[in-house]
Amino acid sequence: VEVHSSALNHASDRLRDDRDFVLKAVKASWRAFEYASERLRNDRDFVEEAFELDEDSLNYAPDNVKEDPEFILRLIKLDAWAFSYASESLKNDPTFVLKAVRAKGKVLHWVPGDVEDREEIELAAIENNADAAEFVLKEHENRLSFWLKAVKANGLALKWVPEDYVKNQEIEMEAIKQNGAAFQWIDEINSYDPEYVSKAVALNGDALFYAPDEFRHGRRMRILAAMTSARA
Repeated sequence: VEVHSSALNHASDRLRDDRDFVLKAVKASWRAFEYASERLRNDRDFVEEAFELDEDSLNYAPDNVKEDPEFILRLIKLDAWAFSYASESLKNDPTFVLKAVRAKGKVLHWVPGDVEDREEIELAAIENNADAAEFVLKEHENRLSFWLKAVKANGLALKWVPEDYVKNQEIEMEAIKQNGAAFQWIDEINSYDPEYVSKAVALNGDALFYAPDEFRHGRRMRILAAMTSARA
């Protein structure tokens, strides 16, 4: 039986309290969650089921649910989007935010810019997911020292390093040391420099998998890579 979301608005109290019926309505439209019974909307397991059907259903969860740090963190582990519906107090609690970005780095997208310990939070997010670097504050984005910390936390963050700093060999080598795959994001001129490639491969043999063909098949390079990578 199909259940249209708008039907719940005019449904009896019994149906609004019917778990399966309401979930079918939520599956049709997340807005149906608004008309679920108070009991269901306060049932953490039910809220989680609805969230898995459509993340936006959390918009209509009661304030006490959105203020529950353990529960919101549980949802964040399913999808970072859950953070966007957390209470303002949680969004501005650096301890909670740190736990959240460590669970899902992309939570950083919704973290207030003025939250306490913002830089520490950004670095923790990047460590979890390099693409979280897309959401760092401008004041950090323009600091060489920040990017050195970032690539040490996650070498793949090199993808997001501003062009002015990409040619910085210290940043590139720190990134490669942390993750050989970072080689794919180094300055193109450096990637064709035999001496530079040798240095990178010596730091992390996995870098050879991302080097130009002319280096990948060389015997000397393969030997160098084997010293620091079981894959080479």
